[in-house]
Amino acid sequence: MNERMRYIGVDISKRKYRAAFIDEDDKIVDEFSFRNDFVGISMFLSRLSMGDRVVMKSTGNLWVNLYDVLEERGFSVVLANPLKMKAIASAKIKNDKVDAWIPAYLLRGDLVAESYAPQRG
Repeated sequence: MNERMRYIGVDISKRKYRAAFIDEDDKIVDEFSFRNDFVGISMFLSRLSMGDRVVMKSTGNLWVNLYDVLEERGFSVVLANPLKMKAIASAKIKNDKVDAWIPAYLLRGDLVAESYAPQRG
């Protein structure tokens, strides 16, 4: 059985992340919050499949831990330029839920303006 590709937008804040999963038909198939710590990131990883694509904004340095973990484990992860993403998807409604959906939809449409993530290690 072929797994359908999912696009996951992650909204980043200091203490928690918000993830929105959409499928190839642009339907939201899952969404939840998780803590910005080892336990929270482990829980997020347990809900991912290798075909999934993840996008997050390069907000301060809050993205680094999650980005590094995803990249180390071989996931397709895109680091979005927050200023360009805001210009593309200016929404009248502003909350963590919408902030997670928008990157997922833009990733699905191949509309993410990427930020540079330096190689580490």
